[in-house]
Amino acid sequence: MNRLDFVEYQTEMETLRNIEWKGYTNTLSEIGITYLGNVAQSSKMQHSLLHNFSTYCLYLASADLSGINICPNNSKCKDNCLMGSGMNKVNRLGGKNDLDKSRITKTRLFFANRKVFMQLMLHEIKREKKKAELIGNEFSIRINGTSDLNPLLFKIGNKTLLDMFPNTMFYDYTKVTKHFEILDKYSNYDITFSLDGSKENEKTAKEYLKKGGRVAVVFGGKLPKKFMGFNVINGDNYDARYKDGNVIVGLKFKKTANNFKNGKFQLPNTDFIIMENDKRCEY
Repeated sequence: MNRLDFVEYQTEMETLRNIEWKGYTNTLSEIGITYLGNVAQSSKMQHSLLHNFSTYCLYLASADLSGINICPNNSKCKDNCLMGSGMNKVNRLGGKNDLDKSRITKTRLFFANRKVFMQLMLHEIKREKKKAELIGNEFSIRINGTSDLNPLLFKIGNKTLLDMFPNTMFYDYTKVTKHFEILDKYSNYDITFSLDGSKENEKTAKEYLKKGGRVAVVFGGKLPKKFMGFNVINGDNYDARYKDGNVIVGLKFKKTANNFKNGKFQLPNTDFIIMENDKRCEY
């Protein structure tokens, strides 16, 4: 972070620390954002909605974009993060940064003023849960849409969100093995481990699969029928991963703004993406 960015970071953090709760709408207005999290704000979440799943998801500024690293194991995926795909890909290629800026502010708010952040989040979750119930949808919560934070950090006083909503399923994709410990304490929490191409990560993935877990894998071409001996499902059809069981969740690589050179898409050469000639694939 250069000096100019650091000054901007310090200034916004100080401003956010001084925000006080003035009701949902007024507080958002003072912060300068329109919402914290939402249902069906991405294409995959929209697909989930079509399958009668209403998932409240929080999208923060991935890796260290905000000046705070919220994705501990990002060395393999940082440059090709979903943060730069979809509508934000269009924004970035068009020279806009409004979505990035909003997510940066939300991330900084989490660390500068946890109390206000949680008041906003709790308000939105209760609202969206009620909406889901009215239309007969199953309601779930994905805290880490573009982050890999410990969900137990999301709390008010001594009660975490998982404690507050014991009958609601929370789920995450993660590369942080420490998060597995949460599964032993909370039956309403589910993890899909993410393969990143490193040897230690793959070792953990194999162990998790043997124990009945599931692993998300990004493929650069067509999805195989099996990978590492386990059945592959199309994870892009919906996002309610806790319904999937002991499988490989196949995800097709999403083009991000970083993958375009002189207006042309170039598939990145990285171990994070599994290609069709990989020996672990069965077609």
